[in-house]
Amino acid sequence: MNILVVDDSRVVRLLLREVFQQHGYRVFEAESGEQALEMVQKEHIDIITMDVHMPGINGFETTERILELRGIPIIILSASTSVSSNQAAIRALEAGALAILEKPENPLAENFDSQIDELTRTVRIMREVRVIRRRRKTTAAASKNELNEKLQTDIAELQPKVVIIAASAGGPGVLKEILSTIKAPFPLPIVLIQHIAPGFSDSFINWLQRYTGMEIRLAANHQSLKPNQVIIPPDNYQLAFSATQNVYLTERTANHPICPSADITMQSAARTFQHTAIGIQLSGMGKDGAIGIQMLHQVGAITLAQKPQSATIASMPEAAIRTGAVSHILTPAEIGAMLNKIAEQVQQELQIEE
Repeated sequence: MNILVVDDSRVVRLLLREVFQQHGYRVFEAESGEQALEMVQKEHIDIITMDVHMPGINGFETTERILELRGIPIIILSASTSVSSNQAAIRALEAGALAILEKPENPLAENFDSQIDELTRTVRIMREVRVIRRRRKTTAAASKNELNEKLQTDIAELQPKVVIIAASAGGPGVLKEILSTIKAPFPLPIVLIQHIAPGFSDSFINWLQRYTGMEIRLAANHQSLKPNQVIIPPDNYQLAFSATQNVYLTERTANHPICPSADITMQSAARTFQHTAIGIQLSGMGKDGAIGIQMLHQVGAITLAQKPQSATIASMPEAAIRTGAVSHILTPAEIGAMLNKIAEQVQQELQIEE
């Protein structure tokens, strides 16, 4: 397997070369974003480790441009001492990186071995990942006419009460596109299950808040769901719903290593809200959410998946689609348009009730 190490520090490149070669990988090097772009067009590269701050084009822009050329898993390596609270981490995920890790630089450091173990473990996982090449986005939104008649009928008949969105690798960029499309105030609550490493939630919320008029906040146990609010479970907690349709948080357990789990949230939504819930499966690695989508479909809820060819990582939407329980397969722009259509329908119903 071929790994491209992109870093403007020769010392770091030599260190990573030695680490990867010891594990049997063939290593290429690039000292700048421009050189990395040339390398991916010239050589067969399987995985890339990417520095954040480089002269010329930085790691974020380089990541975006590489993914427009090739579907290659990219791991961002940051030298920041506070990676978990750094907005750079979220920008890297938005650019299409699949993971962000602290850069191992000093072999004498106390945590060096653990950093190397985490890096090599992540590389092993990435070997199994299929990344979809990204198209440069346009600002054009989907028109109402692009929503098929069956979907519009579903919205009118089912009277939705809550939206559950599941996302993992590649999700932040898609969520930005969808939430920036939604017209506020949005008359329904949105529960967002985004797979993200512990410690990144606050930075993720602060970043995403810039792109929407909805309120985004960490969920609190027993809180009620509110319109125009997006809630995200706190680190190491699963989010479900009580019989009174309030939030019910439980701590991570060994039985459910994925935390937060979209399956847990969606299955609970199916039991609590039944056909008035909407389940949306976005870009991500693995199959979390597929079982939840199935259960939502069984109770008559609207179920959607992102078109796999529009996802950075197609595994999660493809897993949902394979169940046969996905009612509609849409692009992010179409999902945003659908949510606006839902808002119009719900507001009309509220006006009639008044």
